[in-house]
Amino acid sequence: MTKQEAINYITSLPEHVRIHVVIQEVESLKAAEVMKLLDISRPTLCHYVKRGLITIDSNYTGKQYRYNKDSVLALLNK
Repeated sequence: MTKQEAINYITSLPEHVRIHVVIQEVESLKAAEVMKLLDISRPTLCHYVKRGLITIDSNYTGKQYRYNKDSVLALLNK
């Protein structure tokens, strides 16, 4: 399969499947990415973190928080 054929195949999939394919390529997500995927606001994201539904990636040392992709996927698949 060529790169273009792969792109065409992925773009033909339903949106929720495409999101899952893209997420599998990264270790952690930015807040904006999490909010867009789950269709939530920043206060809701903070609430999910406080309740332990989404975990912060502890091995990220940048200025911004990064969120664990597995915890985000767990909420996305509910």
